[in-house]
Order: sequence, then structure tokens, then C-alpha cells
Amino acid sequence: IVASVMMRAWFQVALMAYLPAWVESTGGTLAQGGQYLSLFLFAIGGGSLLGGVASDRIGAWLVLTASTALLALAYWFFLHSQPPLQMLALALAGVALGCSYPTAILLAVDALPGRSALASGLIMGWGWAPAGLGASLTGYLADQGSLTMGLQLLIVPVLFGLLCMVAFKLLPTRRNNYAAAG
Repeated sequence: IVASVMMRAWFQVALMAYLPAWVESTGGTLAQGGQYLSLFLFAIGGGSLLGGVASDRIGAWLVLTASTALLALAYWFFLHSQPPLQMLALALAGVALGCSYPTAILLAVDALPGRSALASGLIMGWGWAPAGLGASLTGYLADQGSLTMGLQLLIVPVLFGLLCMVAFKLLPTRRNNYAAAG
């Protein structure tokens, strides 16, 4: 779960860092880049609210894996479309990303019964630790090629995070408390 959150954080911080510059490099203005970033951040907030409700209704694991898969698809569509569809795809990516916040914490708490504080600390602490390093690596890759290439490669941590969640579900455990959460 922590590895999945690490990948999500890398994606989010890198996209937030480079999105306005990318919009400008593709013919938009820096102000439009700021609008894209604002839309993305507001969508993340809305997705966070939606993720908690959806987890209660259909299960945390399903919400986390479905939202991560949706994030990958919406982000790919964002990179390969034109405005205004691009903004719709970016908003959908933000909602999908936001849905993963409460569900990751819920799964971690369920996976470590009786250790809620530790589980939450792992997700919120270790989960965000590599975000700056990942954003730096994205910037380095963009410097080696182009900003578009660097942002296209951000699909890799998202897919790796999805793979981590599938592995988490398939790994045998002594206690399958997370099964109750989805």
C-alpha cells in the first residue's frame, strides 16, 4: 500500500510542478497553465470526498484499484487530446487521484489492526517521502528529452502503483482484515 501511495505522490507532485510550463510549451499561456493546475487541485479535493463515500459503499480495495486505473486512462487521454476535452480528462484524473487518499489510509489501517496511528503515519509520512525525488527524476528526464516526454513517462509510476495494489490483494496474509474493506 505504501509503495502505491509513493507512486501516486510522485505522479501528483511532478504533474503539479510541470503542468503550467507544459501547457505553455504546447501553445497555451502560463495563465492557462495555472487554470489547468487549479482545476486539477480542485478535482483532487472533490475526489477525496467521493473516495471516502465510495469506499464505504463498494469497498476500499475496489475504489483504490479502480481509481488508479481510471487515473492512468484519464491521464493518457489528457496528454493525447486538445482543449476543452483536455480539461475534462485532467479533472477526471484529479478526481481519480483524490479518491485514492482516504481509501489508502483505510486499507493500511485494516492491514495493521490495532496500529491505526502507525498505518496512517506510514501512508502519510513514507507515502509522500519520495514525491520530491520522483518529481526531480521527471525533471531530469524532461531535460534529457522534452517536457512532453517527461510528463508522458509519469504514467509509469501510476501503473506501478496499480501493480502494487494488485500484488497487495493477491499476497497471502495471516489476517485478511483488508478483505472486509473491499
